[in-house]
Amino acid sequence: MLLNFPAAATSEFTKPVQQAYHEIIKLRVAFGKQILQPELQKDDNNACALLVANYADFLTVLVSQNEKVYKKLRSQQEKRLDLLAALKENTPYKRYAQAEIRLQLAMCEVFFSDEVQAAWHVRSAYLLLNENQKLYPDFIPNRKSLGLLQVIIGSVPDSYQWVFNILGMRGDIKGGLANLSSAARIPNLFQTEASIYLQFAQDWMNRKDNSGPKFLSKLAADNPDNLLFTYLAMSMLKKNKNCDAALAIFQKRPTDSRYLEFPYLHHMAADMFLYKGEYVRSLHENQYFLDHYQGKHYRKDANFKLYLASILSDDPMTAQLYYSRINNTGAAVVEEDKYAQKFVENKDIINKQLVKARLHADGGYFPQALTALENFKSTSRLTQKERTELFYRKARIFQGLGKEDSAIVYYQKTIETAGNMAYYFAPNAALQLGYLAADRNDKTAARKYFKKALSYPKHEYKNSIDSKAKIGLSTL
Repeated sequence: MLLNFPAAATSEFTKPVQQAYHEIIKLRVAFGKQILQPELQKDDNNACALLVANYADFLTVLVSQNEKVYKKLRSQQEKRLDLLAALKENTPYKRYAQAEIRLQLAMCEVFFSDEVQAAWHVRSAYLLLNENQKLYPDFIPNRKSLGLLQVIIGSVPDSYQWVFNILGMRGDIKGGLANLSSAARIPNLFQTEASIYLQFAQDWMNRKDNSGPKFLSKLAADNPDNLLFTYLAMSMLKKNKNCDAALAIFQKRPTDSRYLEFPYLHHMAADMFLYKGEYVRSLHENQYFLDHYQGKHYRKDANFKLYLASILSDDPMTAQLYYSRINNTGAAVVEEDKYAQKFVENKDIINKQLVKARLHADGGYFPQALTALENFKSTSRLTQKERTELFYRKARIFQGLGKEDSAIVYYQKTIETAGNMAYYFAPNAALQLGYLAADRNDKTAARKYFKKALSYPKHEYKNSIDSKAKIGLSTL
């Protein structure tokens, strides 16, 4: 049970509903639905059971990213909202379930480019959670979802804030973190979810105590039968350039037929093998991903990575095959696919040593990255892009090695050399200089560099860099 509420309440997390929830978030969805079905047949007005049923559809859509599955399951989610709207009970469960289902539906809609509907569902969820918080301030699960929305809205760059103002939503990073912390600290059914959201939010804010990777690694180790936790741990470790640990978790993942098929894990593994320089394994994992994945996202990126692995394996004919597929497959919606598409449109020519340095650094293999650059022959014939990238790669490597003074020098050279080129090197250099200045408690310099990062109009990673710069400013 979450909390004790009046006896008149009809909605509750019965033991079977809780058991179904735990199976579904392991991605053993079919088994979870089997447990849940008798509860729904017994009482289809139980908001808790309806919410858990929606988790099953939501996770199925996100893991498969299959548009046909999305269209089929979307109607089921809308039916649950209709049932909840007609429900007459005086408990926090009704609004909470309505808000959660709307948020889950919005996430699915974003993946399938239905942003207008997604915005409407996010707004509705935000208003429901705020109302629930006022009526039931001791209902802890509400703080998880409200806190998450407050952080997300608060991190949106100022140039987009007017949209949220019109929709009646206000961001509050500090308040959002406080709400997430409460939901992560106080026992409740969704405590683990809140803890995960909190760790990812703090990591997004450049927290450097390694708490996120430690927490997610332990969560995966303590729950070896939970494929969702495997994915989350891999994501956190990959983002923090700890690829060996992420690959170890990947190798131990549950793989039997009780689980949803999760091809994206293979795409993540392919990236990390590429970072290590294990090109044959990277090729294998990305090919598996493309053969089994049913969505449109990450296809350009996968072909781009197959192209890189082939080029670095000295197989130019195969590389050209994958290069030709980048432009003709998938969609350029997520940032990785946008980068791959832009690479083709710009007809960029890769420099093998710079690419090796980048890949090794992205995986946290900084000594190998430095070796790649030591073998790089810098000449006056370098293009402006190559000179800029050379400085940028040196800065990233020195920062990774803890040589911050050298990193600062090369980040500044990156900005000077880049000029107005529409690449991400200068914007991210400015962001990193902001972080380094904030670490020195030089708030004036940090503020200057965060604002500079926001000032670049067009580049491949504008959304994520702008969000991080906005958060950086808010924490000064």
